[in-house]
Amino acid sequence: MRQPAVNELRRSLRAVVRNQQGLVLPTVLLLLVLGAMLIVPALDYGSTSLKGTQVTEKKELELYAADSGVTDAVFWLQEDGETGGRWNWDDVDSVWRRDTYELNDRTVDVDIEELGGNTYKVTSEAVSAEGGSTTIESVVVLLYSDFGFLLDNAITSGGDVDIQPNTSVDGDILLPPEPDGELDPPNFSPEDPWIIKREYLEWPSGEQLIEIYWEQVKDLGPPSPYPDGHTINIPPGTTEGAPFEIGPLWAEGNLEIKGKGWARLEGTVYAKGNLVFSPLGDVEIEGEGIRLCMNSESGESQTIFAEGYIDMRPGVMLSGSGCVVAVGDIFFNPHIAAGSEDDFILVMSAEGTVTINPNGAFYGSIVGNIEVGLQPHIDLNWTDPEGKGLNFPQGEGTAGDPGTTVSVATYNIS
Repeated sequence: MRQPAVNELRRSLRAVVRNQQGLVLPTVLLLLVLGAMLIVPALDYGSTSLKGTQVTEKKELELYAADSGVTDAVFWLQEDGETGGRWNWDDVDSVWRRDTYELNDRTVDVDIEELGGNTYKVTSEAVSAEGGSTTIESVVVLLYSDFGFLLDNAITSGGDVDIQPNTSVDGDILLPPEPDGELDPPNFSPEDPWIIKREYLEWPSGEQLIEIYWEQVKDLGPPSPYPDGHTINIPPGTTEGAPFEIGPLWAEGNLEIKGKGWARLEGTVYAKGNLVFSPLGDVEIEGEGIRLCMNSESGESQTIFAEGYIDMRPGVMLSGSGCVVAVGDIFFNPHIAAGSEDDFILVMSAEGTVTINPNGAFYGSIVGNIEVGLQPHIDLNWTDPEGKGLNFPQGEGTAGDPGTTVSVATYNIS
């Protein structure tokens, strides 16, 4: 390129640069103005969002506190239902009133008004120190399950009863009308103390029993729930005076209780699958295997429940009073230790069969939906279940009965 042309290009570029220098300051000022205009709304939005979050969190804490009052009222209606303690009767307002308590820095007041027909209105209000409040009004209905009629006979079957030779049954046998319920043998001698009754029953479903017993264990903390396929080992060296305590507990699926020694139930043992008792040692020798007491230290009888089947194998020595209940089949083969009229054991399958082959005098009731089968050389005796403290829904139904459940009809928040 020729030198004059180069010089001309340089002059043109310098002119452009000189003309742009005056635009820098106005541009900076414009950006500052725009920034000032945007930052105020942004800060205002952030402040509003923060305040909204704080208000939401406060209302959530109030809601949780008020909901705890409803939960406690439902628990009290279902489990206790008596004056004293944290709940007391208010003659002026004709309500049950809970002692005021604090939760989440909120003051909680709860009332229960009886509406009649086992229906109650629960009002729970949580008030914060700043003056905010949340109120929950809920109508709940107590539902009672009465299956006490299943305890009125030595044997109750929704289908057939099979009694093998050399078996003694002292008590009534309840069957459906023929041909739905068959008794084998069909004939018995006049000296047999059997009274055969035939009638159709409103048989409890497995779902009903699951609801009743699940309510007793669902809120247990560690170590429940036990994993599926878990085994509880009764440690060696346990004695009658210092037994291994089992329960309350629930297992996610199948559960096996095995070992050799003394054990005592201290609450409902619940398996969502099958429950098996597997004794160790020589089952033909007295004192070997598992010696299981169904009475807790307080003297209350306890419950073994499974949504699947229960298999209590030979070598288990059972004592005390209690309930062995399964939705599925039951294979009941323990040795009954020194049974007497003071004891009562209910063995019940809600939807399956019960096969009984215990060794010793059995006092209580055998209940099976499809069939009850008694193996040879069984001494079955019915005795009055009243006063035995059975964890089983029976009677007219009152708060605290095992068969008491609660239905929440309404739940309104204001």
